[in-house]
Amino acid sequence: YQITNVGELQSMIYGLDKNYIVMNSFSCDFAPYNTGEGFLPVGGVPTWPPQAALIFSGTLDGQGHIISGLFIDRDTSDYIGLFGCINGSANLSEIGLTDVNITGQLMVGGLVGLNYGGTIEYAFSTGMVTGGGDSLGSATGGLVGRNDGTIRNSYSAADVIDGGNGTGGLTG
Repeated sequence: YQITNVGELQSMIYGLDKNYIVMNSFSCDFAPYNTGEGFLPVGGVPTWPPQAALIFSGTLDGQGHIISGLFIDRDTSDYIGLFGCINGSANLSEIGLTDVNITGQLMVGGLVGLNYGGTIEYAFSTGMVTGGGDSLGSATGGLVGRNDGTIRNSYSAADVIDGGNGTGGLTG
């Protein structure tokens, strides 16, 4: 499936096991994606351990394109990022996120809240990522909140704010 705008990006919530390719750079910085709670994370998981049917298990090939202005304001929700949770079948590659403004409670990242065995390569993020400050470990990172998978050739220059344990520049 081809993605050319934020509406198509948001529609990935209806095909968590599909393969996607980003065809061009685009902005998410307009209503309804920059107001209220903003963008709904793809593969957001409300339970632990994550339920397979709710996890992103497909692929996203960004082809080196940039998605700018991703806004998520869900300060009482967990598994927050462009992708809430990805599993071992997921592969995210060659994607850049700039000027993100993302707020969540636990497992919060610019690209992925929880990498539950997936592969991320040639990805980056800039902007601001804010976690809930849980003293037991919020798992907040500029690119990935909690990483139980593989990250290669990726970086984050995002500001990460979280008063709890498990906070890092690249991963929490």
